Amino acid sequence: MFKKEKFEEFIYNIKYMLKNLRKVLTLKRILIIFGVLVIVAGSAVLLKLMNRAKPEDSPLYSKSELNIGIVTGTAFATSEEGSISGFERELIEKIVSDLFPEPEVRIVEVLSQEASYKLRTGEIDIAIGMFTSGPVKTQGLSLSTPYFTDTIYAYVPKHGKYEDLFSLTNKRVRVLSSDITKNSVNSMFKKLGVTVDLHLCSSFDEGIESLIREDCVAIVAPKNMVPDDIGLKNIDEPVGQVSYRIMIWKGNSATLEVLNREIEALKSSGFIDELCEKYRISAS
Repeated sequence: MFKKEKFEEFIYNIKYMLKNLRKVLTLKRILIIFGVLVIVAGSAVLLKLMNRAKPEDSPLYSKSELNIGIVTGTAFATSEEGSISGFERELIEKIVSDLFPEPEVRIVEVLSQEASYKLRTGEIDIAIGMFTSGPVKTQGLSLSTPYFTDTIYAYVPKHGKYEDLFSLTNKRVRVLSSDITKNSVNSMFKKLGVTVDLHLCSSFDEGIESLIREDCVAIVAPKNMVPDDIGLKNIDEPVGQVSYRIMIWKGNSATLEVLNREIEALKSSGFIDELCEKYRISAS
């Protein structure tokens, strides 16, 4: 009996030791795997940092002169007697001076619709002018990360009967197609549960003429693209949002990468917010 109890105790101790050994081995295995993952992740981050583009990798860095095209006549840039000023001029000058300090910078006024052509021919190197992703004038070009996000509203006559978005249900509404696409606005209304009869207008003047003829009941456009004192009001509830981006010629990946990093840095530092405050620009 004594021998049997000793034997059972011996077997129990062996099982206990094996159990603890498995725990130790499992913990060791976990620590090894974790260490390998840390090394792999760290190597990936280091490789990414080593391979990321630098301003010197951009073809713009070695140019003797940089031509910057700015669209004027907007809330973001104005021109008086050939002198361009405003939010977008200060922003692009800051970006260029940080990234490309050597070239001489030449600021030129461009029309929104001709910017892509001038980029293709090399007349300008960078274009800024409230450009958005989607419309024909920006298709086939490289667009930066957003530097400003605007709010899209439906604009109606000040003394009209339309007070909320649901009052536009099944009514004809014009979309400012030069800057936002019909498909994107249609998706925004669907998310809001509002069904409207969307039609295009190529300019705000065309949209206003349509309102005067009672050919539509509202114009959908980004807030900062709407001229002041035109006898319209925006319905309080936003339709959606749209982002403004810097435009360069396609295929210039190094320039696009450093532009994007610089824009994010200026956002993080508060520089862009300070410019918005200086020029009284807001999205609401």
